[in-house]
Amino acid sequence: MANTTPKSLRRRMHSVMFKAPMMITCEEFESFILEYIEGDLSPRQKMIFEMHLRVCAECRAYLKEYERARALTEAQRNIESTEVPDDLIAAILAARGA
Repeated sequence: MANTTPKSLRRRMHSVMFKAPMMITCEEFESFILEYIEGDLSPRQKMIFEMHLRVCAECRAYLKEYERARALTEAQRNIESTEVPDDLIAAILAARGA
């Protein structure tokens, strides 16, 4: 379903929501994202973080992409590295010296 709320009204609503007690800004959200993913937030911090997630579509999208990037990085770490043949290293070094 498309969002039919005018952009200026959404912006005003967003502004009001983040002035409410126990709300964080998008910048604060970003600074706690790693602790949230790793489960290092206190129960109160987690509740506040998740409250922001419920009202901020941009941060939900950011969190999704952040988690995706972390998963890709972890997958890359798990790929077995292959040894580079000594003769290839010698050839590269020789070519650089030429």
